[in-house]
Amino acid sequence: MGMGIGLLGVVGVQMAVIPPAVADATPTIVIAGVGDHTIPGHLHMPWPSGIQAAETVPRLGWIGGQWHGPQAARAIGSLATLMTAWLVVEAHPLGLAASGPKLPMTAADQALYYSDRARLESVMPVKAGARLSERKLLEGLLILSASNVATLLGRWVAGTSKALARQMNQEAVSLGLTHTHYHGPVGLSHSTVSTVTI
Repeated sequence: MGMGIGLLGVVGVQMAVIPPAVADATPTIVIAGVGDHTIPGHLHMPWPSGIQAAETVPRLGWIGGQWHGPQAARAIGSLATLMTAWLVVEAHPLGLAASGPKLPMTAADQALYYSDRARLESVMPVKAGARLSERKLLEGLLILSASNVATLLGRWVAGTSKALARQMNQEAVSLGLTHTHYHGPVGLSHSTVSTVTI
C-alpha cells in the first residue's frame, strides 16, 4: 500500500509541470465533483500552441472546459514504467519499510542489461548471480527509468512482455484511461500512447 502511495506521488511530480495561471479580477472555475461550485469570472491559463494540457483539482475533478491543444494520442515514453511498477506492486505488495523478495539475476538478465546499454537506453547494472530485492528493482525502474529492469519485472509479473502489455491495457481500462494504450513495459515504442484527458 505504501509503495502504491509513493507511485501516485511520482505521477503527481511528473504531470504537475504547469505554467502559472493568470486570472482576471473575477475568475470563473467550475469544479465537477459532489455538486458543482462556480466562482464568477474567467480563468486564463497561457499554454504553448500544439501542446496538450488539462487542469484538475485533486479529489474534486476537472476545471470545466479547460483543455488546451489537440487532444490526440501521443507517445508517453517513460510514463509506461509507472504502470509497470503499479502492476508489480499489485502482484507483490510491498510495505513502506519492506524490501520484498530477492530475485536471482540470470545470464539472460545480464545480457539484456548489456544489449539495452549498447542501444543507449536508460539501464540499471545487472550481474548474473546477483540477488536484487523487489524494492531495489523498483528504484531502478522509477528513478533510473531502466529499460532492462522494466523488462525483467514485466517477466516476473506476467511471464512475458507481451502478456504484461495485455495486463497494462486491462488495468488502463479499469482505471478509466480510455485514450491510453501500452505496447509493453518499456515506454520507447511509439505505440505506447495517451492523452492528457481520460
